Amino acid sequence: LTKKHGLGMSTWEINLCRLGFAGAVMSALSILLKLRDFRKRRKQRQSRSHEVLSPLQIRSSRIRPWYRLPRMAAVPWIIVSIGVCFVTFFAPALANFSLFEIPLALSVSLCSVTPLYTLPLGILMKGEKPSRRGYLGAGLSVLGVMILCIWGLDAASLD
Repeated sequence: LTKKHGLGMSTWEINLCRLGFAGAVMSALSILLKLRDFRKRRKQRQSRSHEVLSPLQIRSSRIRPWYRLPRMAAVPWIIVSIGVCFVTFFAPALANFSLFEIPLALSVSLCSVTPLYTLPLGILMKGEKPSRRGYLGAGLSVLGVMILCIWGLDAASLD
């Protein structure tokens, strides 16, 4: 779809539209959920004015909902924001750029080498030991890219 309908737009414009739409939808969802919680808490306060709460009810009322932002200092927020920018903006922008510069099949194959860097990052950063299936998936991904690089792939070979 991007290659067919995005011809009048640059990679960055396509990604800004994608990211902007996702941001608007998530903001609207967050606002709606906060409004729902506000109404629910107000209703509970009115009905519990004479009620004694159990320890379980008190503890469950302190749990933060999944859609609320965590409380962090400025430096962790900056690090998280940079990571989000790379993952949600730059990675898809570069993938879209490759769609316009090289044949589609080669672009998709090269974009699917994620296991090649996630396995080592998991080992280095988290100390995780990959499973045999993880190694097999990484090997198949390398094999697929090697086949495309050795025999090449252009528009003529797709017919």
